[in-house]
Amino acid sequence: MPSLRVQTVELPREVKRTLATELTETIVEARHLSSAQRDACVVLFELRAGDDLAVGGKLVAHGGAPQVELTYRDHAIGAREKAKLARRLTETVARALAMDGPELQRITFVFSRLDDGDHAIGGVLRPRAAPAAIVRAWRAMRMRLKGMFRPQPPPRAGLPPPTPSAVAPAPAPPIGTSAGRAGS
Repeated sequence: MPSLRVQTVELPREVKRTLATELTETIVEARHLSSAQRDACVVLFELRAGDDLAVGGKLVAHGGAPQVELTYRDHAIGAREKAKLARRLTETVARALAMDGPELQRITFVFSRLDDGDHAIGGVLRPRAAPAAIVRAWRAMRMRLKGMFRPQPPPRAGLPPPTPSAVAPAPAPPIGTSAGRAGS
């Protein structure tokens, strides 16, 4: 599933909320993802204080222009899709952070393609799994985990607990007896 890491200086919560929504929508539209695949799309913010990031030898906290680096990871992404994503995601970031003109040069991308067998969900390596299959496996695992931690309902009042004889099947007759032979 697509993941996008955003590395830059500290951002207000509302800007992060806007970026998370708009970047996800841009990825969904550009990659033609289903709603199930959209739900598995991750945007991770790695934010630094202005005195922890320097651009051109100048700390951002002391007047240096901030840099925004996006790292996009996904399965089966070709050169044409990379170019489309780079353009669309740059427009999205620029709009959210009010950047334009030469400031756009401070938005950079790193694309990382996940090959088959490079992705595990719940500790299970998923070789050659289609994105939809990965989403289904992730949801099934999540539902199993939820079920493990739900309290069991109490037995219904007035009903006796099941007895072993009512649950267990009758034993098969031994082989070689008249009841165990066909046509006897």
